[in-house]
Amino acid sequence: MRVMAIAPALVLSGCSILTPVVVDCQLQARCAEVIAQANQVLPQGAERISVNGGRARLGFFHAEVHACYRDGGYVLVDVLGAGQGPLSASIRNDGWSDPHCR
Repeated sequence: MRVMAIAPALVLSGCSILTPVVVDCQLQARCAEVIAQANQVLPQGAERISVNGGRARLGFFHAEVHACYRDGGYVLVDVLGAGQGPLSASIRNDGWSDPHCR
């Protein structure tokens, strides 16, 4: 399932400008929850966010959140959980050379 959403984000560059964030979620469920957890650790100002299923053992949940920034920056966040339980997010040190959000 492909979900496209536009969410407001505040970009600070001398003055505040309201700019949309394009979100592409490839998950069949839990998109809003995954994005909410990723936003807990992501730096502000992402221009595009792509959410994909990650690799997880049976009974566990893993999503990868790729965030691309206007200045060329990129952050990869892993969102993990056990089954349908609560999720937690952390920034991965090594991102992809060609992330989904570009």
